[in-house]
Amino acid sequence: MESTSGDSVVQLTCGQKIGNFTTLENVGSGSFGTVYLMHHDLMNRDSAVKFVENQDPNRFVAHFEAQILDQCKHDRIVSVYGVDVVADHAGTLFAAIEMEYISGGSAAKLLGQHVSIRKAIKIIIDTLFALEHAHTKNVLHRDVKPANIMLVGERAKLTDFGLATDGASALTASGAGSPVYCAPEVINDALTNVTTDVFATGMTLFQLINNYKNLAAKIHSLDTIRFCRVIPSIGYRNYVPRRLRLICNRACNAEPAKRYQSAREFRQALESLRIRQDWNQVSADHWSARIGKQVHELRAIGGGAFQCLYTINGRRRNVNCSNANSASAARDLVERWIYGHTF
Repeated sequence: MESTSGDSVVQLTCGQKIGNFTTLENVGSGSFGTVYLMHHDLMNRDSAVKFVENQDPNRFVAHFEAQILDQCKHDRIVSVYGVDVVADHAGTLFAAIEMEYISGGSAAKLLGQHVSIRKAIKIIIDTLFALEHAHTKNVLHRDVKPANIMLVGERAKLTDFGLATDGASALTASGAGSPVYCAPEVINDALTNVTTDVFATGMTLFQLINNYKNLAAKIHSLDTIRFCRVIPSIGYRNYVPRRLRLICNRACNAEPAKRYQSAREFRQALESLRIRQDWNQVSADHWSARIGKQVHELRAIGGGAFQCLYTINGRRRNVNCSNANSASAARDLVERWIYGHTF
């Protein structure tokens, strides 16, 4: 095992044994650490093991994430099995945090493939359940984003509490998190609290419902974040329904007092939505929804006659079809239909 000087990173090779673990593969990097898929030889289970540099094991600084996870046990939060101290060949000490391994990957992997409105809402509701529980334990996550939400079948679980903090009864702490998801007071005043976790979750919802793969690439100035202009500057895609936009905008309001004041309040707002038609984007000009036992499809048709084509089980439904004067206008008709018929 090797450490990269100054970066607190361990490098393991497949098959390498560390304590009771055998290395299977590198999963990726989290907050202040590197995560490997490893097999616990004694327990005969696969686990995600996060290695965080920890030069003084008596202080338990690098063990704080494991302690937080153990304190916040919940079915929407990734489980922690234990923590130990290991050393590399140079004597650098690392905390090895053994956690539940989730093979489904993170919500970030869905971006670019299109996330249906129903799926995006379900992911955020599960995340808010996790935050609600953490907040009752006086714990702030401080780094909610798609990459930190893991998918287990139809369920989502919040992970990576590496930036979390125990704020005691006040539930406030110094700034942290990925800037693009941060509330302006995190950037401006280095302040985090319950409503900044709400804000970050709202930004995550904004990214999922719009299927924006990389929000940071759309922001060209820190002032956009500092003055809470991310959502207005990027904008919603045409198909995102108004009621959902209003919920997202409230969660991400520039003024903390105008946001949802708790994860529960935010969750209940999303739970009040009743989805009539859950459209999935098959391609740029093709959408599909299963409504009862029928497959409804919308297509933006180009060529000689531009139109919005609506079919049910492959048969044209003329009453829902519309003509257009360009390919972009046909695409807009498709997205406007979805905008008006989701809820």
